[in-house]
Amino acid sequence: MPPIESLAPPARSPWRTLGLVVLRCYLLAAVIALAARAVQIALGTG
Repeated sequence: MPPIESLAPPARSPWRTLGLVVLRCYLLAAVIALAARAVQIALGTG
């Protein structure tokens, strides 16, 4: 197996870009939900 430094980066395509945007939005939504839940627990309302 070649070293990772010698591999070419993956080709950019509209579908790959869309997939990455969707994953980032999902991650952001998960972080916001966790933060909201932590605030609820800290305030004793959850």
